[in-house]
Amino acid sequence: TRALVAEYAKRVKDLGGAVLYLQNEKKPAPTSALEFQDKLKAKISEVRKTSAAAQMQIPADFAFGFDEYTTTLPKSGAVATELSGYLDAVDELVKLFMKCGVKSVDLLDRAKLPIETQTAAQPNNAGMQGQAMGGITEKRKISVVLTLDQGPLQLLVSGLTNPSDMPYFTSLRLLRIENEKQDGPLRSEVKLPVPQPPGPGGATTAGGGG
Repeated sequence: TRALVAEYAKRVKDLGGAVLYLQNEKKPAPTSALEFQDKLKAKISEVRKTSAAAQMQIPADFAFGFDEYTTTLPKSGAVATELSGYLDAVDELVKLFMKCGVKSVDLLDRAKLPIETQTAAQPNNAGMQGQAMGGITEKRKISVVLTLDQGPLQLLVSGLTNPSDMPYFTSLRLLRIENEKQDGPLRSEVKLPVPQPPGPGGATTAGGGG
């Protein structure tokens, strides 16, 4: 039994090391509250242009899930610094949507960071926020509702685990798919291939029905 427990502990340690390796080690530079708001507004302006070029629709008030900070400032520089790194990760996710051919981002919501909800009476461990025990970055949950076809969906699921496509360690926790059409096509809507004249040697070829 002790041997099994030791083996389990070793595997957990190895897994933790692998997660650390896959995480983006670049730490966000110290950012003031005003600098973060300026950065957020700049990225919003940029994504409106790039999404239009990629023919991906986004909500008119799209703000990467940081809507409140378009009109109000973070409480402190420590909060702004953590939010800046968070924004960079969400921005990379949205760029991946465009790269994979997503038709529209219908909803994007993010979980708040613990440092955002701290009160003045709570200890402020600046510099430790975003790091969990063992140095592994804390979980940050992002929920999205997308409209896309099967091909882009496969590319997206694959891209989330590819560091060259998504430099931030990402784990897909829940995927729910709803087809736009619940019923199959009517027989009258099905277009069969149009038979073509016999080819060389008398063989018959079938062409596309258009």
